[in-house]
Amino acid sequence: MGIIYKYELKKLLNNKIILITAGILCLVVIAWGIFNSVVSTNSKLDGVVLTRYAYNQISKEYQNELSGRKIDSILLQEMRKAHETHMKTGDYSNLVAYEDVFLFVGEIIDSYSTPEVLSFTFPGTFIPIFVQYRLL
Repeated sequence: MGIIYKYELKKLLNNKIILITAGILCLVVIAWGIFNSVVSTNSKLDGVVLTRYAYNQISKEYQNELSGRKIDSILLQEMRKAHETHMKTGDYSNLVAYEDVFLFVGEIIDSYSTPEVLSFTFPGTFIPIFVQYRLL
């Protein structure tokens, strides 16, 4: 069976159109990765529109500040205030830090609806935050 596989693979690699298509596909994937790191997002931080790379770096810094904290009523209140500030000004600077907390609470209550997540309160329990960093 290995002989047939090697023979068919050799036939494919000897075909120039296959090699050209694979080369073009590799170039497109590389260009896409570069474009995604350079293109700006809809995110504004202190009035400046950020690239995706810059947004991820700043997000990582904010997440480090929250790492190890417990999700309690104080943290949820901070998240609510950050969301209110974002809704009034359109500035993400306060909201970025609480993005993972929002998603975590949404997963717990099985809803990512903003009003439902913001109105959620823990019944006296504390849950540690385990921040997962985004891959760049």
